[in-house]
Amino acid sequence: MMEMAAAPEGSLKSRFAHRFIGALDPVDAETIASVAIKDRREMDYRDRRIAVPAGDGNECAPVRIQRSDIDYNGHVNNANYVRIAQDLLPDDFRVRALRVEYRVPAKLGDELVPTIHAAGTERVVVLSLAGRTSAIVEFSGE
Repeated sequence: MMEMAAAPEGSLKSRFAHRFIGALDPVDAETIASVAIKDRREMDYRDRRIAVPAGDGNECAPVRIQRSDIDYNGHVNNANYVRIAQDLLPDDFRVRALRVEYRVPAKLGDELVPTIHAAGTERVVVLSLAGRTSAIVEFSGE
């Protein structure tokens, strides 16, 4: 079974990624012509980089990465970064939107040190790994 992989920006060639072995095969012109490109949806398009509010933030207890956090690539599944960060929010915080910036993958047994920054209705959780930023999760509240 083949699945289409997004071509890198600026790439002139599209490829299919084989689901099981990861090999890349060229996409024929007929298949490319059959793909409809829709207009961009109206939404708040933001920078790729998440700005961390100034200040030290509130450092929380380290979170040790468990086997259940790991995906088939051997590092923390993207959804688990969000879960770890969301578990640190106040119970009454209602999430309207979120963004995640992934930087350094965490692996089994690693300890992520969360730091929470608050700015207005936003909470930014920086998950650090051995002094480097592993992921930044930005929650916009109501």
